[in-house]
Amino acid sequence: MNASPMGMPLSFSFGTFANRTIRAELVELQKADLGRKYARKDRRPLDPPPAVLLRLYETLRPGTPAEVEREIEICEDTQTLGFVCHVDLFPVPSEYLNMPLTLKPIPISRPDKAHHDHDVVASLGACPIRESSSHTQHLAGEMFVHSSCVDYHGRKSLLFVFSNLSVKKEGTFFLRYRAFDVFSRSPAARSIPVLAECYGGPFRVYSTKDFPGLRASTDLSKHISYYGVRINTRETPRKRRKTDPSQDQSRAARIEAIAPAPAASLDLDPSPSLPRSTADADDPRPNVCTFADQSSPAGPDVSPHRTRASGAVARSSVVAAGPEGYSAPSRADIVGHARCAGA
Repeated sequence: MNASPMGMPLSFSFGTFANRTIRAELVELQKADLGRKYARKDRRPLDPPPAVLLRLYETLRPGTPAEVEREIEICEDTQTLGFVCHVDLFPVPSEYLNMPLTLKPIPISRPDKAHHDHDVVASLGACPIRESSSHTQHLAGEMFVHSSCVDYHGRKSLLFVFSNLSVKKEGTFFLRYRAFDVFSRSPAARSIPVLAECYGGPFRVYSTKDFPGLRASTDLSKHISYYGVRINTRETPRKRRKTDPSQDQSRAARIEAIAPAPAASLDLDPSPSLPRSTADADDPRPNVCTFADQSSPAGPDVSPHRTRASGAVARSSVVAAGPEGYSAPSRADIVGHARCAGA
């Protein structure tokens, strides 16, 4: 991103440090220890939140035998505008998982630049760290943060705090920090130059099932939160709750005990195969309505038969009683009787 020596004195022609030669330095004050794998419903950030300190030095009388360097004191909030820090994610090689890490950044401008592998950005012992091995695409949250002016060790300092940073993949990783000043320009760089970079300590990202829990917040996290930086602080650890199988069984038994019993099926037709005469004898319900033939003085003896299953009127059995020449009821009489029984 820049053609100027990273971490070396840089002259600015525009911005907060116009016409001044500035050298920047990044120091990790607090590294993350652990994290939980990022998910849509589980966005737990790295804990404790990574924090780096930016130190600025001004080079006086550069290029002369009287060249000296002094640290710039941050006395106004306006001097903090424009400073931004970005993080990249790198995996720890498998052979160094159980060993202390000592990362040595490789300067961009080195004497043997012509023979230097530009993909190698740092060395971990004899193992090179390559830019192509970056896992930055597995980061979630705020990968760019602005500087915060915090009183650190009795003086105002510029801190970059990554309080909302998560990793989407399990494993052991470390972060690379790079600082920029977006409001300043230098003739030595065609774009925004990288002022300084540093590599952080290792941390492990667990799955939700294996996550051991969170520790109490560090003193530095509480101190930074006091100055208005948004950080989730805890006074006590938050351990993961261990489930007891016996408790799960007792809970399932209680749920089964209070669960409503399934509704019994209703047999609406207990005697569908019985003869019509037997079913009618067992039916205590009286005939709802009868009809008589108006043409006969005695009238017919009509008994409508109903089934219990559907409540519908079965086909009526009309028994003729009376003198000879009795005529059967008409169709209209039967239809009217059926409507009356259905009501």
